[in-house]
Amino acid sequence: MTAPGRSRFLSALPWLALLIFPVVEVGAHAFTRAAVPTEHDWRVAADFVGERSSEGDLFVAAPDWADPLVRQYLGDRIDLPMAGRTGVAGYRRLWSLSPRGARPPEAAGRTPELSEDFGGVRVERFALDAPRVLHDLVEHVADARVTQIVGGKPRPCEYGMHGPGRRGGLGYGVVPPARRFQCPDRRGFVWVAPVIMEDLELQPRRCVYQHPAGGEPVRVTVPDVPVGKRLEVHAGLYYEHERMLDGAPVKLVVRFGDEQVGEMIHRDGEGWRALTIDTAKRAGERVDVSFETTSARSHKRIFCWSARILSAGGPQ
Repeated sequence: MTAPGRSRFLSALPWLALLIFPVVEVGAHAFTRAAVPTEHDWRVAADFVGERSSEGDLFVAAPDWADPLVRQYLGDRIDLPMAGRTGVAGYRRLWSLSPRGARPPEAAGRTPELSEDFGGVRVERFALDAPRVLHDLVEHVADARVTQIVGGKPRPCEYGMHGPGRRGGLGYGVVPPARRFQCPDRRGFVWVAPVIMEDLELQPRRCVYQHPAGGEPVRVTVPDVPVGKRLEVHAGLYYEHERMLDGAPVKLVVRFGDEQVGEMIHRDGEGWRALTIDTAKRAGERVDVSFETTSARSHKRIFCWSARILSAGGPQ
C-alpha cells in the first residue's frame, strides 16, 4: 500500500469503528437476550420441581441474585424458616434452580442425582446427608420465659399482642411483630420474638430478636428441650448496626439449667457467626435452655440468634 493509501485508510478507521460498533452492540444485545430465561422457562422449571418435590426438600437459587425469581415461581413451597435458614440441617434433598448453570454453595462436593434444562433454567437435585433437627428453639420461643434483670432483680417480660411496631426504611431496623415479649424497659427496644433479620451480608436470617439492654442481661429460657448430640447456635447483628464498626461487643451466654455450656462475644464485622456446643454426654435428657444477652453499650445493638438441637454431623 502506498503512503497516500495508508494515510486514507488510517483516516477512515474512526469512521469504520463508528459503523462497526453499533453492529457489534446489537449482536451482543441479541446474544444476551437469548441467554436470559423467559417467564415460560421459569414456569416450566418450577412445575417440574413442584411435581417431583416432597416434604423435607430445600429450594435454592444459584447464583444468589436469582433468589427473587425462585421465590416468585416457587414461593408457595418456601416458608419463613426456609427463607431465613442457616445451613441445610433438617433437609433431605436440595433443589437448585439456576439461570446460568451455576451451583449453590450447599451443593459443593456433591454430584447431582438429577439434572434438566428448561430453556435458560437449569434444575439440579442433590441428596443431602445433613443431621436431623431434633428441636428448633426459634420455633418454640412462644413457650419461653423472658426476663430483664434490673438492679440485680428479674423483671418479667409480658407476652401478648402489643400492637404493630414502627415501620420504615433505613434506620428503623427490624419490625417488631405484634405478638411478642415486651420487657418493662422504657426505651421500647427491649423485646423478644422470632423475626427475619438481614445480616452483614444482607442474607435473611430467621432468628430470635434479643436486643441487649446494657450490662445486666435480658434472659430467654426455653423449657423442656430434648438434648441431642450437639447444640448449634448462630448469631449476629442487624447489618446497619454492624457495618459501621463502631458498636460495643455483644455477649451471648448459653445455659442448660444453671450450667453455662457456651459463650459468644460478637464484635462488629464478624457477621453471622456460629457457636457449636457438644452435648453428646447429655443426649436423651430434657433441659431448660437459656440465652442471655449483655453489652457495655446498648445503642444500635439489634442482636438476633438461632439455635437448633441436632442429631449428629458436622457444621451445617
